[in-house]
Amino acid sequence: MTVEAATGSQVRPWHRVDVSRADAEDNGIWLVSDVTFDETAGSADLSLQRPLKSSPKKASQGTSTASATDTGSTDLGSPIDGSSYSDVPRPASWGARSVAGILSLYRNNRGGLGGHGIYNGCLWYAQEVAGYQHIGANPHVLWPMLPTSKRHASRAVVPGAVLLYRNSRVGHATVYLGGGRVLGTDMDENGRYTPGRWSIAPADACENSFGTLLGWYSP
Repeated sequence: MTVEAATGSQVRPWHRVDVSRADAEDNGIWLVSDVTFDETAGSADLSLQRPLKSSPKKASQGTSTASATDTGSTDLGSPIDGSSYSDVPRPASWGARSVAGILSLYRNNRGGLGGHGIYNGCLWYAQEVAGYQHIGANPHVLWPMLPTSKRHASRAVVPGAVLLYRNSRVGHATVYLGGGRVLGTDMDENGRYTPGRWSIAPADACENSFGTLLGWYSP
């Protein structure tokens, strides 16, 4: 679906769109899985997918959010009030996994990915789940070796981007999901250090546990 850029800037991957005045089979509630912008045309393209556990009848009742446990759902709830992190639009040239794809991979592999242990696997997991190339031995090493054009020392982050942190050890890495939340290893849902656990938590709480934010980088 193509909309004006101003409208697209207000849409996030966990939102729902009620489509009307389209072909009969396309009308109804759709989940937003990704948002890309065409600066030349001044428009935004919304990638949509059907909620897997909804139906036209349920959608017509005006339900505005999906359960976070629905397979394929990108609903993480409302953005966290007071978060120091904010979302910025994903560039049209972004060549990595959508937030919907990230969440699907996480929800279907809660015990870990591809035989790689969760413990001390932050950078590998962040890059793998975000669809990034595997580069760098650890976050401390990776940050200075990235081209300056890819480094963004900012809390205004593209949902789906890899975040890097500095601490007294080797640093840390997570994936920003939007709305002030991150997906990371060795932490619980409150952002506290919990070895061997892979969770979604508030970005600020994660930073309090794992060190100073260096920034995020483009794929």
